[in-house]
Amino acid sequence: MKNSYDVIVVGGGVNGLTAAAYLAKAGLDVLVLERRDEAGAHCSTEEVTIPGFRHNLHATWIIAGSGPVVEDLELENFGFQPLITEYDYGFPFPDGTCLLMHTYDFQKTYASWARFSRKDADTFLQLAGATAPLIPELMDIIVYRAPSPENFNRALEILDSVEMLPRGVIEMNGLELLDVLFENERVKAMLASLEWIGGMPPWNRLVGALGALMVLSLGPVYACHQLRGGSHSLPHALVRCLVRNGGSILYSCPVERIVVESGRAAGVRLSKNAVFGEMEFSARLAVISNLTAQPTFLQLVGEENLPPNAAARIKLFRYDEQVLFGAHYALNAPPAWKAAGFDPGIGNCFMGYMGAETMKDIEDFSISYIAGKIHEKIMVNWFVPTLADPTQAPEGCHTAFAWLDAPYDLRRLGGPEKWDDIKHGLLDRVTARWEEFAPGFTKSILAAFPYTPLDIFRRNPSAVKGNWIGGSVCPGQLYLDRPFAGETTAPRTPVPGLYISNSIWPPGTTFLGAGYVAADVVARDLGVRDREWWRAKPINWWRRFLSKYF
Repeated sequence: MKNSYDVIVVGGGVNGLTAAAYLAKAGLDVLVLERRDEAGAHCSTEEVTIPGFRHNLHATWIIAGSGPVVEDLELENFGFQPLITEYDYGFPFPDGTCLLMHTYDFQKTYASWARFSRKDADTFLQLAGATAPLIPELMDIIVYRAPSPENFNRALEILDSVEMLPRGVIEMNGLELLDVLFENERVKAMLASLEWIGGMPPWNRLVGALGALMVLSLGPVYACHQLRGGSHSLPHALVRCLVRNGGSILYSCPVERIVVESGRAAGVRLSKNAVFGEMEFSARLAVISNLTAQPTFLQLVGEENLPPNAAARIKLFRYDEQVLFGAHYALNAPPAWKAAGFDPGIGNCFMGYMGAETMKDIEDFSISYIAGKIHEKIMVNWFVPTLADPTQAPEGCHTAFAWLDAPYDLRRLGGPEKWDDIKHGLLDRVTARWEEFAPGFTKSILAAFPYTPLDIFRRNPSAVKGNWIGGSVCPGQLYLDRPFAGETTAPRTPVPGLYISNSIWPPGTTFLGAGYVAADVVARDLGVRDREWWRAKPINWWRRFLSKYF
């Protein structure tokens, strides 16, 4: 085993693996060092209830097909098999009605919305038609290029070209924008919930407005999908691609330190608990950290190797939003939605939201969340992955789960350790809520498993406070200011030779944008970006995939 590589990637999450696979395919000698004995901590699929029931504990809203990565890295050759249901998103209401968003047909989404408000359905269809052609360029410059003033200004020009949008979108939050565009409370609540669970809280200025525009383009432009075998198929495909292109990955190798010599990142030193002990690996050209900002710079790099303003900035980096409590179920039957009598399409929809009925519900929930409270009214994002991929459970059975946005700190209850005391009671409350919308749900449960923000943090110390997106997406942590402010623009860092593929823009989701941007910048800096195969554009692969369903 050698101890010198061109590029070393610390952490085998999906964005770190994306960066590593691109650079390996570009001809560099790449090593990934992973703390656990499996890559892809936030794309795990595990049997936590009953053997044979495979639960996606973290990422399930897989949207990798919308970007260029699948095509550039030929992930279909390495086990990437997306699966969809007819409807992408279902929003049931207590009175037995529901709103739906179709996976690939705007007209069917229109028909669902028109039952609540024909005016809003017309607005949706007009906005979708106006923005759909613009989304590929917007994604290209905002999600798959490093932040720059030029790209930001171009994005504003694109938005200003949409006559239906109010002027000053950049100054609005999502709640304001939805109120301006739509009239029906249920339509607005559905859209607000969808941007919230997509990591773009609707109450934040600019973030919420962009999130609202993003979710209006669901379906033929981009949509979520499951992967055959579960979410963990994504890191598996990336690892196979990395190795096929000459890269290496070592497991059970936690990194203790990023070695800085003469002010430059020169390699890494493993922890004494690593399978190889305190071994050092040198990086001839670059080090990429796929850990989030605080563990990367405060633990691995050390404040002494950072400018004082950068160290202070990282200490203030927030992780308190985008934190989830999970309720996972093994079922002997799929949920029998009360709303199926109103629209049977909800029975062929593998994700959605339940518990909110109006924008006031969303606003009240957000106030509780910001105040550090678990809201009294249970409102959750729900999934039934086995409707898309039956292989994730024994024949005739299903898995399901619900995600509740909840504060990590629980200061009013005594601190985050209290999660161990309240998790089973909260699981019962989520189950009771599901029963209201799908009578008989409780009787179908074979086993249930609560998964708290504290559990997530214990499992993955890089997911500070259990945050699932690499740090809160909020004012002060957007675009050019994520995670630094000033002259240093991520994925570059104040330490020459050190890059970061987490806690950057775009946020670390299964778009794989953070990994792509890190690879792109490193490749340009090292002079290996000009590769003929590295040319795919967002949306194109996804459109080809969906064409078989039209």
